[in-house]
Amino acid sequence: MEGDVLMRTKHIAVSRSVRGGFGIVEAMVSLLLFGLFIAGACRLIVATRETVSRASDHYAAISLAKARVERILTFGFSQLEMMKQSNEPLDEYGNPVPPAEARFKMSTAVSSVTTNLKMVTVTMDIKDRITLEFDGEREELVTMISEPKIIIL
Repeated sequence: MEGDVLMRTKHIAVSRSVRGGFGIVEAMVSLLLFGLFIAGACRLIVATRETVSRASDHYAAISLAKARVERILTFGFSQLEMMKQSNEPLDEYGNPVPPAEARFKMSTAVSSVTTNLKMVTVTMDIKDRITLEFDGEREELVTMISEPKIIIL
């Protein structure tokens, strides 16, 4: 009788170790690891989206600054001083908007280097998409413009 109980116990122990499958502990560990992977992937996606948005804002800012310089070049050398402006609020297309709706602030400075050479600096302040404040991100474009000289031979 003692031998029968021992054989049955041995048979149960062998049959449990031979059986395949997952226990509750293994399933919980795999769910935890999967959850950690998904959380890391989500953080990566959010960080990538913020980086792309920031790069897009900087691209738009430099494009608006280039458009401003192109417009300035259509004016005569003597009229460059009229192009000065300070912190004009603009939308993403370069249209003037109320300050609360602005994505950019454009400033244009004109300074004389010599009597026939002026330096035009266009500064674009970029609004942070999270804080909705102009907190220091900016693009700056500097151009030298000379007075054309007509030489008659």
